[in-house]
Amino acid sequence: MTIMKKTIYFLLFTCLTLQVSAQCVPDPSFTIPGVYPPAGSTTDTTAIILPAAQIGVPVNYVTQISVLSDTTVSLFGLTLNVPVDSLSIDSVNGLPPGMTAACDNPGCIWPGGGNGCIDLTGTPSSLGVYEITAYSATRLVFGAILDSTVVTPFIFKLSVVNNIGLADQSSQDFVLQPNPASEAVSIQFSEPLASERSYVLLDVLGRRVDAGEIPAFSVTHSLYTGDLKNGHYRLLISDGSDQRSRSLIIAD
Repeated sequence: MTIMKKTIYFLLFTCLTLQVSAQCVPDPSFTIPGVYPPAGSTTDTTAIILPAAQIGVPVNYVTQISVLSDTTVSLFGLTLNVPVDSLSIDSVNGLPPGMTAACDNPGCIWPGGGNGCIDLTGTPSSLGVYEITAYSATRLVFGAILDSTVVTPFIFKLSVVNNIGLADQSSQDFVLQPNPASEAVSIQFSEPLASERSYVLLDVLGRRVDAGEIPAFSVTHSLYTGDLKNGHYRLLISDGSDQRSRSLIIAD
């Protein structure tokens, strides 16, 4: 069996863990099948990136869903238009401590052609960049010849950071040069890193604009900033247990 068109709504699942009590209200104004992430979300080639959450600060993300009513399937050499019986979220792994989510119905399941929503909420209690895997299941039913479920894993990322509005600490183990920067900025450490560190660059709204890893034993590490808009940013660097940050200004 080959599933063909009308499956693009799988690409945007986000904000998922399963609770029995409803926390959001479906918005029927979303009539085009798809998943509508919270405002401020962005995407890369592998995941949806949610706006950064600050440790100890309550957050609330609502994702709206409009389910396909049918899709195209190749079966026994024939191309069939098959109804979508239902869409459900079966499991989620990797949410930050202190955060949960709830669907608008206890089973986190929606009929083909229906609307639903998922609400991610809570107060994150641990710093880090979280890669969350959610599993959606779409059931296709066509008379007595087809009753099949397609399970698809999807990934989204959420950075939990210290308050991005904090002033730079007077004692830090790295500086940024030049600052202001235009095409590139160099992270300069006071001594070689004992272990690999991760970094996240946030804009003034807390949205992640860059992220990556800095190898162990590095003394300097260069970041390309030529595609960033002029403005204020904050660079956060973490070794998994401790996080330090510096403000960065981009100016042509």
